[in-house]
Amino acid sequence: MRVNNSTGPSVAALAIALCLTLGAGQEAAALNTPEPPYQQIVPLGVVPFGDVDCDAEVDPVDALRVLRHSAELSVIQTEPCEDIGIDTLPNGEIQGDVDCSNSVNSVDALNILRYTIALSVSQFEPPACPDIGT
Repeated sequence: MRVNNSTGPSVAALAIALCLTLGAGQEAAALNTPEPPYQQIVPLGVVPFGDVDCDAEVDPVDALRVLRHSAELSVIQTEPCEDIGIDTLPNGEIQGDVDCSNSVNSVDALNILRYTIALSVSQFEPPACPDIGT
């Protein structure tokens, strides 16, 4: 059985065009993206609550940093981002304490991970504790 392709471009041609378009977009994005260790640093007070590395987004890397801190492993912070566990943030918040328990521990890392996949997050003082990501 033969298929008539005279009515328009073939599916294969459309798939190739889509791949080329996506590839060109990724290449352009790669050219405009700084290479590590450079990262976008946002002034404190502007970063979302739970963004412990000050890269303007709450993501699993933030959870990893909090988990490393709670396990007493080294955590490298890029200045001017405060070290995890420091309580000099605006409103007296402790860097990395996303459940407002006045300590930074693995529960904070879990809450950050839960936030990144849109699951519920438990906090000790919901009225006074900011929502993660705000």
